[in-house]
Amino acid sequence: MTPEPNTPARPEPTGETGISATAVLGQQCSGGIHRLPEACRAELRAAAADRGLLCGEVDLGKRTSAAEALTAIGSALNFPAWYGANFDALADCLDDYGDEPASGGVVLLRGSEALRASDPAALETLIAVLAEVSAKRRDSVAPLWIFLAEAPASGAPKTQP
Repeated sequence: MTPEPNTPARPEPTGETGISATAVLGQQCSGGIHRLPEACRAELRAAAADRGLLCGEVDLGKRTSAAEALTAIGSALNFPAWYGANFDALADCLDDYGDEPASGGVVLLRGSEALRASDPAALETLIAVLAEVSAKRRDSVAPLWIFLAEAPASGAPKTQP
């Protein structure tokens, strides 16, 4: 679509790789972990809805422990009552997140600064679990995309293009 005369073209928001959330979600095999600036949240929600994907946002806010972060994730993503708020249960629930009737899942994780400051190992483990589940689902009929609003902790898997 060409912009109206005298109307500046609005650039599409992009992650650190210069690829927009819309483009990332348009590629079935791009499920995985991606960096997405906070300003691109609306674009991500719209792109997920357009593709029939379940989209959840997790704000870790002031959570400073793995237990607090895992509880917040379970609550934000409406995990079932049996969710035990541990890393194994997180992997199990994410394995089904956005499966049916949706055609995949999108999770935006933000507010990880307090957890990074108080328990960087817990944040690294969290990101490693997210990476493992999203990689496992990458080529499935219901992929899982994880978008991080902040850069991952050192030692955590790098975000993918």
